[in-house]
Amino acid sequence: YPPSYNYQTPWWRHYRFIADYQARLTYALMQGKAVRDILLVHPLSSAWMRYDPSAPNRDLGDMDAGFKQVMQNLLDLHRDFDLGDEWLMAEHGAVEGRELAVGQCRYKAVIVPPMTNLESPTVELLEKFAAAGGLLIFMHPLPTCVDGAVSSRARELAMREGVMRIGSSRKHTQEMLDALLPAEVSLASRETGREASGVLLQLRRDGDRSVVF
Repeated sequence: YPPSYNYQTPWWRHYRFIADYQARLTYALMQGKAVRDILLVHPLSSAWMRYDPSAPNRDLGDMDAGFKQVMQNLLDLHRDFDLGDEWLMAEHGAVEGRELAVGQCRYKAVIVPPMTNLESPTVELLEKFAAAGGLLIFMHPLPTCVDGAVSSRARELAMREGVMRIGSSRKHTQEMLDALLPAEVSLASRETGREASGVLLQLRRDGDRSVVF
């Protein structure tokens, strides 16, 4: 252990078939850039607010499970996304036109999942993004704290005209995104006609070509 990858293995003479496949796949997935139009804000600061090292915290577990479900819903809908680290957003984030830029990445939509807290630089950045006409979506329940202190600032941002507020279910997520950010690629089930959940999809753009895996 670990197993050998050489002439001692009985399948060695057939290994080229899978190696060539993996080489072609790797080459294709290195071309261009992945298309990820959605930034999902990570609720790390909310987790730290709820963390108690002296005792198990059911609220923290519930929040973690809820966040994982939001991510799974997006994956099931074949809506690729990046996770938004608030500290990286504060350092590298900017509004460019109606898009939010973080370093070299550009996002047409930002989703704030159910969470307790947002950092003030995040709120400021999202305020600018919303004012520029970017698609900002808050999922209930809305944040009640900013920088770890009770504040209405995040809620006031969520209640602005043009800012969307939805539940965190897959149905609500799909209806909102289909209406305001139509998907470039759909992978539907033959049986139901709906998006085939459980099948991951990546879209890459390479000049005027697209690669779908």
